[in-house]
Amino acid sequence: MKNKPVTILFLLLLCSCLLPTLFLPIITDPPLEAFITEEGSKILEVSENAPKAALYKFFLVKFPREDILGLSLGERRIFIAERVRGRES
Repeated sequence: MKNKPVTILFLLLLCSCLLPTLFLPIITDPPLEAFITEEGSKILEVSENAPKAALYKFFLVKFPREDILGLSLGERRIFIAERVRGRES
């Protein structure tokens, strides 16, 4: 019974890290994904994260709100709004 609070805390932390990515609808568009990865890498190469730029992953996402253009949830994952590509639905 002593470990029950620790287990609950661990599960809450795990859920808080995983849930945002479960509900982000990722869009598949290989040519655009390649373009965004290339441009994002150029930006990262002049940042403090330059040595780890190759480890970053970029994703196209349809955010539920129009005012969100991008989001980083950690673990070197960057989500870019799908509507940036100019073909708003």
